[in-house]
Amino acid sequence: MNCETCGTPLENGACPQCSAQAAPVAPGAPANAADFAGNGKIFSILAYLGVLFLVGMFVPPEKDDPRVRFHVGQGMLVLGAWIAIGILMFIFTIVFGLMGRFGIVVGLFFDFVLYVAALGLSVMGIINVVRNKDVPLPLIGKLAFYK
Repeated sequence: MNCETCGTPLENGACPQCSAQAAPVAPGAPANAADFAGNGKIFSILAYLGVLFLVGMFVPPEKDDPRVRFHVGQGMLVLGAWIAIGILMFIFTIVFGLMGRFGIVVGLFFDFVLYVAALGLSVMGIINVVRNKDVPLPLIGKLAFYK
């Protein structure tokens, strides 16, 4: 993070050149793009693409970046949602398939709705990374256990 007054990199929340103090950042507020260290933004985006969250979880030094860890935790939840939705889609296909053609159409409709919901969570997470926001995803974001 750089000083807003002179642009010098901050050390311990203060500017070594002009002695200005960094303003506190509220949670969920947009951050400076420079806050991501190294490949942090790329690793945060990968976290929302299935098992690729493992890249941000194990590759140093980004694995210790709190912003990458936040998005890895959200990405783990999205993967869990994809798996749960896959199981539900299988169950809907079987159950509604036993009801004949109408049941198959209803089952496919529910499958489509669930698929769009999971895809929406992934896209929302990637958009949050691109906009430099660390906000939990709707419905599942508060369940993150990896921080």
